[in-house]
Amino acid sequence: MTIYDLSGELLRYDPITASIFQLTFQKNPIAEIARPGQFVMVRAGGIGKDPLLRRPFSIHRITPDGKIVLLVRIVGSGTSLLSRLKPGDAVQMLGPLGNGFDLSGIDRESGLILLVGGGMGVAPLLFLAQRLAQLNLIDKTKIILGARQHNELLCLYAFRELGFSVECITDDGSSGQQGFVTDLLEQAVAEHRKANVFSCGPTPMLKAVATLCQQFAAPCQVSMETHMACGISACLGCAIPANDTEKKYVHVCKNGPVFQSQEIAWDQM
Repeated sequence: MTIYDLSGELLRYDPITASIFQLTFQKNPIAEIARPGQFVMVRAGGIGKDPLLRRPFSIHRITPDGKIVLLVRIVGSGTSLLSRLKPGDAVQMLGPLGNGFDLSGIDRESGLILLVGGGMGVAPLLFLAQRLAQLNLIDKTKIILGARQHNELLCLYAFRELGFSVECITDDGSSGQQGFVTDLLEQAVAEHRKANVFSCGPTPMLKAVATLCQQFAAPCQVSMETHMACGISACLGCAIPANDTEKKYVHVCKNGPVFQSQEIAWDQM
């Protein structure tokens, strides 16, 4: 797999909330070969400057003319630096990295396709939705989005602009139903036993999604969120417990970030 390490010029900075924003970078070779679910490592500071380590970001979407868009939330010094970028500034970008969502068995004959996102977990799902739209699978796909409250629901209109059906649920009931994404997911998989689930969000949410899908024998792929130092399995810092008798751990950057849900030992997470 080809991996590029290149300078990406920022074209647009779009604030979404007080702490979340989108960065749109110039067209580059990463966009031409990236698959939904893959990620890039971005250097927020200059070489030799703090913060020294790159930060991982799922590829949020690729524009029709080949620009890369990242969805970023301010959580520390690196993302705070990124929030101060202006059009014309450049960052060092390494990618595409990791394994993306496997769509090899998804076609017009497949069952219902469910994209389940919680909070910032929507980041890789919009790129996945773009690919499903290209495969003419919009009418076979439903998007389920969850958040703590209405103002934390992300990308609702972006999914709808692509033509997808979207259902929302919030912890406090301020948008859609009150409850958790698994409430809507259970309804969907119970009605459509031939469902294929693709999910990204906080680990407790993914654990609940994986458990539910196992109960209904629904194939489920999860995109894991973890801290990474290198993105290429050199530091071994992103290990998670594996549900495998031969290997105790898998690395999110190299073996993931997308896994079949049964590959992960959820009881150890």
